[in-house]
Amino acid sequence: MYKVKTRLFMTDPLNPGPELDEPARLLRDGGLVAFPTETVYGLGAAARDARAIHRMYEAKGRPADNPTIVHVSSPGDVEPLVQQVKPVHARLIERFWPGPLTLIFNRSSRVPPVVSSGLDTVAVRMPRHRVALELIARASVPVAAPSANLSGRPSPTTARHVLDDLDGRIDAVVDGGPAGVGVESTVLDLTGQVPVILRPGGVTREALQEFLGEVEVAPGILEGGAGYWGVPASPGMKYRHYAPRAELWLVEGPREAQVARIKKILRDLHAKGLKVGVLAHRETAHSYDAFQVVTMGSWDRPDEVASQLFAALRQIDASCPDMIVAEGMVTSGMGLAVMNRLRKAATRRCNAGASRVVLLVCTGNTCRSSMAQVILERILQERGLAGYTLVSAGVSAFDGTPATAGAVSAVAEMGLDLSGHRARRLQWDMVDWADLIITMTAEQRDRVLQQFPEARGKTHVLREYVGLSGDVQDPWSSDAETYRRTAQEIRSALERLVDILAGETGPGG
Repeated sequence: MYKVKTRLFMTDPLNPGPELDEPARLLRDGGLVAFPTETVYGLGAAARDARAIHRMYEAKGRPADNPTIVHVSSPGDVEPLVQQVKPVHARLIERFWPGPLTLIFNRSSRVPPVVSSGLDTVAVRMPRHRVALELIARASVPVAAPSANLSGRPSPTTARHVLDDLDGRIDAVVDGGPAGVGVESTVLDLTGQVPVILRPGGVTREALQEFLGEVEVAPGILEGGAGYWGVPASPGMKYRHYAPRAELWLVEGPREAQVARIKKILRDLHAKGLKVGVLAHRETAHSYDAFQVVTMGSWDRPDEVASQLFAALRQIDASCPDMIVAEGMVTSGMGLAVMNRLRKAATRRCNAGASRVVLLVCTGNTCRSSMAQVILERILQERGLAGYTLVSAGVSAFDGTPATAGAVSAVAEMGLDLSGHRARRLQWDMVDWADLIITMTAEQRDRVLQQFPEARGKTHVLREYVGLSGDVQDPWSSDAETYRRTAQEIRSALERLVDILAGETGPGG
């Protein structure tokens, strides 16, 4: 399908010269050129050339509803792209540009809608990299540039990474050495009353709060930024990103608890004959007996981990393990950006430091158990009960299936968001991790115990466990009122469950 001969242009990252003239011409003429920035390598296309943008989406395999960022070489290049540069924009530009901060503006008519996936906003930044700035300046066009990788893969931090994914799909790669920051730019939305971080990155939340005062973080960011179904407000908010080819399990919690948990996972997976790679910090890498252990920097240096993360993901994946287990880290400073990327890359997560894990199970994980998860989370918050990790799964689920429209609507009436939920099939690690397993029906309980006999003693039917009778019936394919009644029934039973968890009553009381 792709017959492009990808040309490689070498340049001095500190003193780029006339070797950029040809890549700049390619950009002006509608070509696709990958180039280094201080964060990752970007795949550039002329931002006002809708045809080039469509070609860029095709080359990456990027979903059409995932917006891109427009890169400029001077703050003065912003005005033609936007409706208005507000005073707060000007202050941020003066303070943080050039640098890894992307700002959201209301889009001008000069920017094709395809750049922003049909949104009336546009994301713009000025990179802090001499090669990028010189290339954009020589091209004399603003450049739309997502990361220069196949969609969903770890972002590239070297020209070699770009060629591994896109050789033969794009016109040129400018090799300006490895990227420095290692994770993409922070995306800040200034179109509302309060600035909102839509994607954490190279400028920390703390730095923005110090400069601006109040700064919010978009819902779902701490959970990996996948909490949006529909058109995402920013690049990187909707789809699973950064994923290696092998399944990746992310272990979070205190350092000692993570190490102990990963050792147990390794023992269990080795017993199944699986080759397991571990993505670890420098201080704990020696703790693991694994097929391969790749370090990603120090526990105490989130900025170092950020700069090495994507290269480490690609390195460990290149050894073709059956599974990858990764250590988590703190979510302060650059750690927020690191954990956002790891959580988006992960197929499964566990909190080794959680005091209690509750696993909610139904059949397809698109109705009852998914509603139960968000409802139980709300009740625990209302009661002020901390220390719980909630997980939901289905005994016959198809991984990645969204929640049903009826379930989304029913919990939305309770002020809850299920729109970003994706179904997960029940697996042994979930069962092993859980302290309490709650099913919606007796038949589901029996299936859990048939498949995982070791779960006997901690697996219960919801209504039976809280002193009621009968099952929570499946509302799938029913009308909105049935979903509404089911959600209320689940909430009433879960109120009793929380009484039990809080020690206010005993089971059946």
